Amino acid sequence: MFALLEAPAFGWTHPLILVTAVAGLVALVWFGLSRRRSAAPVLAPFLVANRAFLGRSLIALALAVVGNLWLMGLNADNPVAAAAAPLLMIGVGMEAPFGITDGQAMALVPADAVGMAAGFLNTLRGAAEAMVIAAFSAALTGLLAASAIDALGWNGDGGSRGGTGVDIFGPLMRP
Repeated sequence: MFALLEAPAFGWTHPLILVTAVAGLVALVWFGLSRRRSAAPVLAPFLVANRAFLGRSLIALALAVVGNLWLMGLNADNPVAAAAAPLLMIGVGMEAPFGITDGQAMALVPADAVGMAAGFLNTLRGAAEAMVIAAFSAALTGLLAASAIDALGWNGDGGSRGGTGVDIFGPLMRP
């Protein structure tokens, strides 16, 4: 999360961003491997190995992710109706697990693992929401910073300006 949130400020190739991104991935892999050997894992490996359960979970996640990416591609020149399809995908992807997908997914696991499976789905949803918010924040921060730099006429030599009296909000607020 740190790498996603701070990359616009530091740059995607900054050592701090690269180190924290790799450390996060290593921690995720370590967590997964350590849970396989645990007597009481947070997420039992058989749930992830259950293709039907994992497939339905990932389809819902994919719908939400694709809808968000599509929505990010829209701009102010698009009609409001252009947002309908991506918003519908996001809604279906986020809501399907609450109803049909949850019920079907729970039917695929043993009765004594339903609580754990429901916890997995809720964690997946929460993590996806957090990642999307972080990605949107990173993209918005980067776009606003680039627009402000362009509007101010900074030329990258430590902050000198190429002009004075530039309206930095005008370009950001025009349709």
